[in-house]
Amino acid sequence: CKGSSFRIVMAEDGVLKKEKTASSAKDFLAEVLGEEALSGKLLSPSAILELMDLVAGRIAFSFAEGPCTTVSFDRVDILVPICHGDLVRVEGQVVLVGSSSITIHVEAKKHDYNLRKFKTVAYSYITYVAIDPTTLRPNKNIPALKVENESETKMMESARRRKELSVRWMEAQKAAASEGAMPTASTLAETEKGLSRREYLTVKQTEVVVRKQMLPRHNNHLNIIFGGDVLRWMLGVAQVTAKRFTGNTHMIVISMNRIDFRQTIKPEHVVEMQARVVSVQNTTIEVEIEAFVDKIMDGLGVVTSHSGYFTVLNVDEIGFRRPVQVGLLHTDDDQDALKRCAKAIARRNFDERIEVSGDVKSDKFFLNGFPVPRS
Repeated sequence: CKGSSFRIVMAEDGVLKKEKTASSAKDFLAEVLGEEALSGKLLSPSAILELMDLVAGRIAFSFAEGPCTTVSFDRVDILVPICHGDLVRVEGQVVLVGSSSITIHVEAKKHDYNLRKFKTVAYSYITYVAIDPTTLRPNKNIPALKVENESETKMMESARRRKELSVRWMEAQKAAASEGAMPTASTLAETEKGLSRREYLTVKQTEVVVRKQMLPRHNNHLNIIFGGDVLRWMLGVAQVTAKRFTGNTHMIVISMNRIDFRQTIKPEHVVEMQARVVSVQNTTIEVEIEAFVDKIMDGLGVVTSHSGYFTVLNVDEIGFRRPVQVGLLHTDDDQDALKRCAKAIARRNFDERIEVSGDVKSDKFFLNGFPVPRS
């Protein structure tokens, strides 16, 4: 296929398949976000997440030459605030391909009107699975990926490290909640020692539950609910949970961690999201969200469809950080809450160990040589 962006190669299993170049597996979208009348005011990061999912979905569909569904968003840190009226450009490129999975590196940038250039707002690795349109099962007949230069090789290696870290992260989460590793209420209370609090709430008291009936207008080309809509709803619930907990309406989501898509959602389904505060630091809180979908009509019952962890920053009216005045009250008789909080500590410790060791220094905590802001 001389002059083409793909060629036919022999796969490891002896089957002939296409091989596409990394340079041909990229795309971008650019939009002016928000409302002009609110120009300059903060905009929810959900707008960025939706655009990132749209770009990555376009790229995955084009690369696989067929439908794909979102599996997971890796960690997303909001490096620069997004405002109404911002010109945002989101670029994506395929960096890793499995038997049926496609990992895409997506970077969002906003235009700095003073400097007349774009600066990075957020980035992530989004994983999709190619779907056979007839059987709706994973499609393993997708092209292989060919890298052609050092930059593309580094991006592939980075994606592989992220994949390895994801496995280690899940192992750390499992170990934190294992029998014998569970902390006591007094141990968890020590983690907030020295922090000023005016009141304490149990994890149960922080819970927010929302139920939403899906509609056909939320569908994508597979006749299932668009992943960007689910992300927007999750982020909105995280913000409401944070506002209710702190009593402060000025809360900003600054990070999203391990957003997993486990089940597809159809227009006839009702989705319930359960959110709770599982960690409180000096100026930030972490909100855990689980989404459940009623698939009784499909014979599956009520199943977990999505999950994710959102870090929310507590600020004042003009945007400066301010200490969180509410803490978590731990009791030994609520083992479920202790388990969730223990896993939250494990997540924080895991990220801190990775930062110190430099395992992903080039692509997780540093961007273009500058440290990513941490809470």
